[in-house]
Amino acid sequence: MLITLIPGYPDLIGRRFAWVGYGNGPASYVLGGDPSQLSPSHTYIDTITSDVLSISGNYTVVPAQSSSGVRPTWKLKWVYAGGQLGVDGVSSSGGSGMTAGTYALTFSTGNATGTITVSTSAVTAINITSSGSGYLAVPTVSAATGGTPPTLTATIGIVNGIEVSAGTNLSAETVQLAGFGGEY
Repeated sequence: MLITLIPGYPDLIGRRFAWVGYGNGPASYVLGGDPSQLSPSHTYIDTITSDVLSISGNYTVVPAQSSSGVRPTWKLKWVYAGGQLGVDGVSSSGGSGMTAGTYALTFSTGNATGTITVSTSAVTAINITSSGSGYLAVPTVSAATGGTPPTLTATIGIVNGIEVSAGTNLSAETVQLAGFGGEY
């Protein structure tokens, strides 16, 4: 994220400065955090003061150092904020004559993702790879396992603090951050 300083900043404190700025999330999020830098480019971040809620209220941005030393680099980890509901589990029953393998789960609504692993006679594992968010009702879930597929039932719950999925488009999300830095 390119952090654009608000007019009036930086405010010099000796050889360092305090800054306040804003930026938009990435068009395609990478797990572990969005690399961040200040604009203008001849400045660097010493520290980002705290977690911050996005303007929409849907996400919390958690700053984390991605290197150490005199001029550390920073990433901004995007997590779901309070009140977001996502898929927190899938259970299965039945099924027979299935083709052994791992298959994608298909949810009727929302953006949750997951896989189901089956043998010819039973489900051996269900993995939710992303809880998704913003669910208002429990989605139906299915998987193309061949034979007579199992009956799958999803449950939803609060997914606060869970990192958003890789590839999520956050470019419409704006945050305002503050911290301390310096110039090269």
